[in-house]
Amino acid sequence: MWECKYGTEPADLKLLAIRFSKKIWMVLVAALIGAVTCGTAYFLIHVVLAPEPEYVANSMLYVDFVQGEGEAPKYYTFNTAGWSGFVKTDEILDKAMSYMSDEIQQADYLTTDEKAAMISTPIDKEEMRASVDANVDADYRVIDLLVTNTNPDRAVVIAHSVEKAFEDFAGEMREIEKIRVMTSAVTAKQILVDTATYRAVIWGAILAAVFVLFVMLIHVILDDSIYVPITFERRYGIPMLGNDLEEIKRNTALLCANGEKVTHITIGKGLIGNAELAHVKPGDSVILDIAAGAHNGKIIEHAISQLQKLDCRIVAAMLINADEKLLKAYYFYENFYEKYNEKWKKNG
Repeated sequence: MWECKYGTEPADLKLLAIRFSKKIWMVLVAALIGAVTCGTAYFLIHVVLAPEPEYVANSMLYVDFVQGEGEAPKYYTFNTAGWSGFVKTDEILDKAMSYMSDEIQQADYLTTDEKAAMISTPIDKEEMRASVDANVDADYRVIDLLVTNTNPDRAVVIAHSVEKAFEDFAGEMREIEKIRVMTSAVTAKQILVDTATYRAVIWGAILAAVFVLFVMLIHVILDDSIYVPITFERRYGIPMLGNDLEEIKRNTALLCANGEKVTHITIGKGLIGNAELAHVKPGDSVILDIAAGAHNGKIIEHAISQLQKLDCRIVAAMLINADEKLLKAYYFYENFYEKYNEKWKKNG
C-alpha cells in the first residue's frame, strides 16, 4: 500500500541553502529596519528627550568611634546602610538647613548672581533629602558623602552644609567621639550617562535579522511544496520526468511503449476534487502535472489516494512552472561533475 514519506524524508540541506540565499535580501532589509528603528528610538529617549543631567559632589569624612566596654573591648561601628539612613534623618537635615544661609553667603565659589538665584529659589529639606547619600569603606571609619543634584552649585552647597551637620551629629552620639572632614567637596562632576546609540543600532539589526530568519525557517518547515524532482520522488515514491517538455515526451513514450493512453492531471494550489478526476476511469494510466512551489503537498497526497481507489496506474509526474534558476543552482554541481568526468575520460 502506498505511503507518503512527508516528514520522514531526509533533509535536503542544499535546497534549503539555495532557498535561503534567494531570500537573503529579506534578512538584510529586516536588519536595516531594525537598526534604524532601535537606533532612532534609543536616541530620542536617551539623548533628545533625556532628563536634565545630574551632578555629584563628593566629600570624605573620618569617624573616630568610641571603644566599647568588656574584657575584649571593640570599637562601635555603623555600616553603609546605617550612614545612608542617618544622612536622610530630620536630625541631620535640620542641622544642615541651619547652616544653609551662611554657607551661601560665604561661598566664594558662587558669583553674586548665583547667590541671589539660590536665595530666591531656596533649597528645602525634601530636596536635600533626595540629594544626599552616604557609604563607608571596609573598616567603617571613612564616610563617602555623595550629593546628587541637577544644579552643580546647589550640590556643593548641600555637601558643605551636611559636612557641618555631621560634625555636630558626632557630639550627640555616644558611639562616636568625633567626625572630621578629610576632603570637602569643591565642585560637582557631571554624571555621564552611557548614550552609546551604536549599540542599540547593532542589537536592533541582530534581533530583527534573527526574527526574520526564524520566521523563514518556520515557513520552510511548514512548506510542503515541490521545488525539485528529487523531493517528489523521495516523498511519494513516484518517478518524476523533469520539467523539460521534449524530455518528458520522450520519457513518457518509453514508459508507455505499449501505446496505452495517458491522462494528465494538473495539481496546483486549489484542492483537487471530482471535477479534476471526472475524466479519469478506473484502471487508467495517469501522469501528474505538479505545480512547483504551490504549497500543494497535501493536495498531491489526496490525489494519489483517490487515484489508488480507482485502481489507476500513476506512470510518473512532471514539474510545471518550475523556477529555472533554482533548478540550475540545485543541479549545478552534479552537471559540473558529469561534464568534468566526461572530459577526463576523453583525455584519458
